[in-house]
Amino acid sequence: MPLDKRQENPSCNGFRLTSPMTEGSTFTNGQCYQVSFERGPSSVSKVTKIDLLDSGGNFVQRQWNGDIDTAQQNSTPFFVLNLGPQSLSGSYYLAVTTKTLDGNTCVKNSVIFTGIFDNFNSAFNGCLV
Repeated sequence: MPLDKRQENPSCNGFRLTSPMTEGSTFTNGQCYQVSFERGPSSVSKVTKIDLLDSGGNFVQRQWNGDIDTAQQNSTPFFVLNLGPQSLSGSYYLAVTTKTLDGNTCVKNSVIFTGIFDNFNSAFNGCLV
C-alpha cells in the first residue's frame, strides 16, 4: 500500500482507524459497512470522505462523503460497499480523508481486505441500520 505523504502531518499524529483492522478480512459488494476511529491526541476535527482503492493504490470508487465531527462521534454512518463499475473481486483498502483544526488534510488508510463481488448480495438497497 503506498504511503500517502499527507499522513505525515504532525497534526494527524494519534488519529487511527479501529475498524476495519483485520488484514485479509472479507467484505462483500453491496453489503453495509462503517469505519470506526479514535481521534487520540491528534487535532483531526472532521472525517470528510472514504474512498476505495485497489491494493496498487488506484482509486476505484467513492464510498462515503460527509462531515463527521470527531469530537462527537467515533464512526462513520453505515455505507454500502461499492466495488466500482467493474465490480471485480480482489484486494482493496479504504482511504479515510480528514480535516484538522488548523485546516490541513490527512488521509489514513485501512488494512487491505478482500472485496468479493456477489450478485445475490449486491442489491444496493441501502443500509437499514
